[in-house]
This record gives sequence, structure tokens and C-alpha cells, in this order.
Amino acid sequence: METKPKPKDFINNNKFDVSNILKRLENTSAKPTTIQDLQTEINNLKQEVKELRQQQEIHQIILSHLEEHNDLESEQKEVKNED
Repeated sequence: METKPKPKDFINNNKFDVSNILKRLENTSAKPTTIQDLQTEINNLKQEVKELRQQQEIHQIILSHLEEHNDLESEQKEVKNED
């Protein structure tokens, strides 16, 4: 029957050889980036920025409405408290 190493022994006594992994990564041929790829990425990012700005404007409008509503409620409470 084979005995399993204790977790502490396993960590301390295990030798890892990453050279095979590195060789495999070096041998994988990455497709070179083309100008068209960069243009597509730029256009995607521009669209994303545009959408984020629109969302920010919407959120700003909502926030201002909430602040106005809160101010009105505060004024109403003050008037009730004065009566």
C-alpha cells in the first residue's frame, strides 16, 4: 500500500519543472496584430466611452431629480414642524 505524503512534505519536497510549459508557450504562434484589428478595437472603445457618457448623463439626471425630491420633502417636513 502506497503512503501519501503529508501536505507539508508535498509542498517542501516537490520540484517543479516549468521549462516544458515555457517551451509550449513559446511555440504557440500568436497572430500578429494588424492595423485593422487596432482600428476595430479603437472603434469598440469609442463606442463604449460614448455609452458610458450617456449612462453618466442619465444617472446625473436621476440624481438631480432625487435631490430635488429630497429637498421638497425636507421643506414640507419643516413646514409641518412649524405648525
